[in-house]
Amino acid sequence: MKAEGLPPPSDFQAYGWLRRKTGSVWSRQIKTIYRNYGFTTQIITAAARHPLHVLQAALAGSDVITMGFDILQQLYQHPLTDSVLDMFLKDWAKIPGK
Repeated sequence: MKAEGLPPPSDFQAYGWLRRKTGSVWSRQIKTIYRNYGFTTQIITAAARHPLHVLQAALAGSDVITMGFDILQQLYQHPLTDSVLDMFLKDWAKIPGK
């Protein structure tokens, strides 16, 4: 259900991990309740402080996740990623005629 010309309501979830219920549980509950009654909404998870919080928010169905740049970097920079990429590039260099 959406009022003509109005954006859907946004449920803002900040610092959910500080509550007894984790933010991801709360987000899932809100999304389920809104869906059950035909309402549209957007779940916004704000100020994720750890890559795991980003993962939990995404799995819970958050539409928007805000985080510091350091957290964003941690999502794609990982020591295992770097070592596996280095091994791949070394193996690739050994292929003759490429």
